Amino acid sequence: MNKIKYVSLFFRLLFQIIFVCMLCMQVIGWVYAPIDSWFNVIPRVYQDNIAYKLDLNTKIAGFVVTMIPTMIKLMVLYFLIKLFGLYERLEFFSANNVRYIRNAGYALLLEQIIRPFSDFILGFILTSGNPPGFRYATMIITGTNLGLMLTALVIILISWIMTEGAKLHDEQQLTI
Repeated sequence: MNKIKYVSLFFRLLFQIIFVCMLCMQVIGWVYAPIDSWFNVIPRVYQDNIAYKLDLNTKIAGFVVTMIPTMIKLMVLYFLIKLFGLYERLEFFSANNVRYIRNAGYALLLEQIIRPFSDFILGFILTSGNPPGFRYATMIITGTNLGLMLTALVIILISWIMTEGAKLHDEQQLTI
């Protein structure tokens, strides 16, 4: 059981670090956008289509639009942090456990649904300063999006099964 506590502590801390880094990278990425680095916040499809230097208003609008899917990713991380906090306390079949798993699944599904739309709007924002005829926006749904949607649906299904398991566990706790 100590091994579960330590592994859960490790993952909880890892998700907390990722949570903070994701926020910081969004802010830094938009302050210095467009930059050529490994945490470029501008989607690849638009990087070569921006024909002007981004002004402050464009950066702020881009930041706001990209924060929508980022906030949903942060929700997934938040639910994982809470879930592994429960695992640290050796709570495996509680209602909270199932709720965090279900909510993470719904948030992951929502992020995959919203991502193409936010990228489309971001295209309008980033290329609005281009001359007419060179403005560009695209909505892309990839196999990755579909795969993550399927993963989210499986997570939601697992949470439903775990809800039933939690009910059985609670009934067994009351049996003498």
